[in-house]
Amino acid sequence: METIESSLTSGAYLAELKRCCSSPFLLFDERVTGIVLGGFFSVAYYSPWEWNRRITGECNRAIGIVRETDGKTEIRFVRSRGMFSLFWLVFWMLFCAALCVLMTGQWEPIILPVSAAVSAVVCLISAFESSLTDNGQQGAWIITDLLRKPDEFYYC
Repeated sequence: METIESSLTSGAYLAELKRCCSSPFLLFDERVTGIVLGGFFSVAYYSPWEWNRRITGECNRAIGIVRETDGKTEIRFVRSRGMFSLFWLVFWMLFCAALCVLMTGQWEPIILPVSAAVSAVVCLISAFESSLTDNGQQGAWIITDLLRKPDEFYYC
């Protein structure tokens, strides 16, 4: 878990973070998406899609909380790469479980652990691929830059 401080108040910081988020439906564009609920945030930076590369559309995420302590705004967050986040882990697990039930026609107790293993492998491969590419490494820097100074973020 990383911690940074901001000169903005927590309300202003969260408002600037919201301002930097764009639509999640701009699928092949460079974008920042996310949600802000109270002091909690989850933001993702998607690298631009490049048709001439094998691995493209890399994603870097940050999930954290904003608090005011001792008159300072403190941001605590965890970064992840690719699809290695709680949403995608649950999504792939449910997708695999539904696919198994559709294929076999019945629910078996083994389906849940197998689906969890498959989703973990898919998300870890995505994170590994994202960490190896230039766009993935640049995206990690960009998401950190966004969290340091959302009021000066240049991709908005």
